[in-house]
Amino acid sequence: MQPIKFWPILKETIWGGCKIPRIKHISGLENKLIGESREISGLEGCESVVDGGAYDGKSLSQLIDALKGKLVDEENYRCFGNRFPLLIKFIDA
Repeated sequence: MQPIKFWPILKETIWGGCKIPRIKHISGLENKLIGESREISGLEGCESVVDGGAYDGKSLSQLIDALKGKLVDEENYRCFGNRFPLLIKFIDA
């Protein structure tokens, strides 16, 4: 299986800073206080989307539905189904 890349979900916060856009080489956010970058999220209303490749534009739950245990391991798929139980993010406080 090829590596799968996701679009980051950037969250502007009152306690955020300027490090995340700089580290991730994202321009155009110089005046924004970005407090977190959700790298992989299965949260409803804030779900990661695939960036490029064969699954471009698919949400994380759609990707899990298509690949099932091949993506998340068979035991994890039996336990969680199409829900992704982790939230992976960078924080700049």
